[in-house]
Amino acid sequence: VEDYGESKPSPVPYREALKRFRARPEATVVFEDSKAGVDSALAAGLRVIGVQGQSPLGENVARATSQIESVARLSPAWLRSWDAAHPSPTSHPF
Repeated sequence: VEDYGESKPSPVPYREALKRFRARPEATVVFEDSKAGVDSALAAGLRVIGVQGQSPLGENVARATSQIESVARLSPAWLRSWDAAHPSPTSHPF
């Protein structure tokens, strides 16, 4: 919040990250383990993979584009397959 003035669930943190990394929303996938993080990423026009059961608070990540139990077995091939099955939403102008 000290870097950009607002915190999640505002889309500002993700919009600032996209700007700093010169990334396009339609080419970005976010892994989130909190409801505020999911809401922030969705509001920024990003696709979100919700990681269930990672937060000690038992956060609800049901609004994410999809959910997984763990990142332990992810691979580049899995992510390419996921990306093909979950096309990007229309990007939001900043």
